[in-house]
Amino acid sequence: IRDSQGPFHGILGYSQGSAFIPVYLSRVPDDTFEVALMFCGYLPETHLGLISTIDQRSPFGDISALVYLGQNDYIISNPMTRAQAEEFTSPLIVTSAQGGHYVPGSSDPTFDDITSFLRDSLNPTPPTAPTPPSPTPPSPTPPTGDSDCEDSSVFRFKLLKDEDEDLYLWKNCEWVSNKPNRRCNLDDDAAETTCPDTCGTCDDCVDSVARLRFLYKGRRIARNCKWVGNKPGKRCIIEGLAEACRDTCGMC
Repeated sequence: IRDSQGPFHGILGYSQGSAFIPVYLSRVPDDTFEVALMFCGYLPETHLGLISTIDQRSPFGDISALVYLGQNDYIISNPMTRAQAEEFTSPLIVTSAQGGHYVPGSSDPTFDDITSFLRDSLNPTPPTAPTPPSPTPPSPTPPTGDSDCEDSSVFRFKLLKDEDEDLYLWKNCEWVSNKPNRRCNLDDDAAETTCPDTCGTCDDCVDSVARLRFLYKGRRIARNCKWVGNKPGKRCIIEGLAEACRDTCGMC
């Protein structure tokens, strides 16, 4: 349908359909849709293959996203829906105090928020006239190889515990430091590249290969160093990311 009748402005899903949206977005080019709207959704946590695919492609080209949840939804819990929202960059999270497990109608107080989101996506604010460039200040001296080597303080990072069973864990460097000889050498390089001080890998000037979970604009999201590299000037200053993305952020 997308090939024969598209392109389409956005993708919308409810309940299981909402859960399918990040799966679908992980399998199409980032610019396939302008917006994504998800109602009463969740992540398919029981399917590790799908979760792995979602983690690799999130945040789907920073697509503009709306996530709706009803506080009286007793089928899909609000934390499950918020976990889905964490896969997107700065989504609009609409919470209805009277909503349940259904798409809100015009009588719901949040209905105008949803329709405004759609209207704004169809009629974006025109760009303002560019500001004349100001003189470029001298570039700061980049860090040298003598920079301090520290473990990342991100809340959690994702690492592969068992390649044969495709089993992943979300842990932090404190957990790694409790048994470094064992945990620095798990099946992938996540611990070694995220906790270089603990794992004795400070001489390797590389980014973490792990998916990192950290606080961003008041909520926890999960991203990787490629995401940091898209805007290093703004993202390297987020707590824990410069230590995790040492090469991108010039920390080694």
